Order: sequence, then C-alpha cells, then structure tokens
Amino acid sequence: MAQRITHTKVSPNVVVVTDLVADLDNLLAIVELDPLHNIGLINIMSYIANLKPAKERARFRRGALDSLGRRDILITWGEVATTKSRLVHPHEFNCDFIAENVVFTPYRQPKSDPGNPLEIESGISLLSRLVKNPMANNNRGFDMDSANIFYEFMCRNKIPSVVFTKVTATASTILTKVLKDMAATGHVLGKHLYKVQVDLDLKYYEASGDKKRRFRSHMDEKWFLETRTNWFLSHTEDEPYPKGLEVLEYVLVVPYDPLAALEVAGPDVRDALNVLKPFKDQSIHKIVGRRAPNPKTNDLGDIGINVVETQTVLEALFTGSLMACQESLSSQTCSGPKDH
Repeated sequence: MAQRITHTKVSPNVVVVTDLVADLDNLLAIVELDPLHNIGLINIMSYIANLKPAKERARFRRGALDSLGRRDILITWGEVATTKSRLVHPHEFNCDFIAENVVFTPYRQPKSDPGNPLEIESGISLLSRLVKNPMANNNRGFDMDSANIFYEFMCRNKIPSVVFTKVTATASTILTKVLKDMAATGHVLGKHLYKVQVDLDLKYYEASGDKKRRFRSHMDEKWFLETRTNWFLSHTEDEPYPKGLEVLEYVLVVPYDPLAALEVAGPDVRDALNVLKPFKDQSIHKIVGRRAPNPKTNDLGDIGINVVETQTVLEALFTGSLMACQESLSSQTCSGPKDH
C-alpha cells in the first residue's frame, strides 16, 4: 500500500459502473473513491452511467466529479440493456450541479495488462457475445443462464471477484448524522446527499403510517422502525413512535456500493484497514456476507466484516473527502462545476 502512495508500485486501474442518482449509495461511493484516487491507491480511468436515462446520469456524474476537482476523469454511459421505460423520481436530478452542454466520449474498454489488472466495481455489463439474452441482463433484471456463462468466462480467464451481499450491507449501516456532517462541510455533494436522504426518509416514514400510501401492505411504521432505524435499541414497542423529524435521529443508511468501492483498492488496503474477516476458502471468487445473524437462535451469522472498523473507515472517507476538498487539500481545486 505504501509503495502505491509513493508511486513505486503501479496502482490498480478502476472503471466504475453504477446507476448513479437512483439511490444515494452510488454518490457516496464516488465521494469515498476520490481520496483513494488522490493519494494513489487506485487509478480511476472512467465512470460509466447506466440505467435510463443514462445520459442524464452521466451529466449528473460529470457535475459531481467536477465539484471534487476531477475534471480529468472520463465520463460516459453504458449500452441500452432494456426496452422498458423507467419512472424517474423527483429527487433524482433535483440539484444545481448537473453539468450542462457536455460532449461525452464513447467508452472503449482498454486491454488489461496482466501485471495491472482492471478492477470493475458494481453493475458490470455482460458482453453480448458471452450471454444468451443480453436484454435481460440490465441492472434491474437477471438471467441465470447468462450469469453462469459469464461466471465460466471469469473462471476460465482466472478473473478474480469479490461480492458483497445484502447481509454485509445491512450489518454496516451508518446513521443519517454522518450525512449531516458531510453537509456541514459546505460541499455541494454533502448538502445534496443530506437533503435527499432526509426528504426520502420522511416521505417513506409518513407513508408507512397510511394504509393507502405505504409501499407494501406490511410496511407500516413498526416495520420501518425495525428495518430502517435503530429505534428499538433504546425504546420498547409500548412507547409512542417518533413523529416527523424525530425519526431522523434513528434512521440508518445502507452503504451498498461503498462496500464494493472499498474492495477495489486491493487486498493490501483491505487488510490494512481491517474491514473484512479472513476468508475461509482460497477461491478467487469470494462472497462476503453468507448468512444473516438470527437473534432468536443466538446465531451470529456470517457477515464477513468487522463492523466497527468498516463503519469507521466509511465515515472517515465520506466526511474526510469533502473536508479535504473544501480546504483545498486535494491536488486540484475543488471549486464546483464550470461551464463545459
């Protein structure tokens, strides 16, 4: 790890493919990756936006990266993987840093150097020549036959992979207070993340108390408090539920993409930060989070991470990234988006 920071060892090349804007964890991962790129632990080659409308997501990403001073990183969008339309929610592009009048360069995946393999984080697009049904393999769909073919391709070419499951993500939740701290830095991304998180959670919680508005019939206030907050760690079921803004103190943020983003820095960084428990097998394809804990049977599960260390690292990267940018500690000036 130290050799990469001092540029005496080549850092892994990284191509990030995400459905940015759909959920907040994608943007959190971008904020988190910035300091890793800045100090030389990784080399971000490109960000690829997928999920309709992909070009709008690319413009959002361009503006987000510009606000971090990363105008040199390539932005583009992925191929159309479905003919289905998708509802765009009001929060997705409601910000003032989307880049205007941008000319994007079509992305071409570079050849990977065996001595410097290409790392890909989140939502890799299955190549049409490898899969049976390319249109079924978008980030809102899944085709088992195609997945098996692609897995065989990875095994045949000895391409390693690390997968983080929902078990791990829900075990490493962070409080909304972390987003509030990010907003307090004054950086446009921190303010955007906190505002959207508050708006979404308040709407979600308010709807859970209305049988006609809740997302699913079983998703009532109790369900929300049990699954989306830590309310019941300090309260009993007999106590009145929180009202309105009161619930924000207890809301948890699930860092799906940020967990994967930690891994792209490589096993030496992972081990130095002590975020993962030792793997039990020697396979090049590793799964983190195989079994959820079950308090009723005292089963601790197999979550695969050291929770406190993981939460500490994520929180430090989230807030520290924006603080460094605001204080101009980055190698480039973090002055926000400019005209393109």
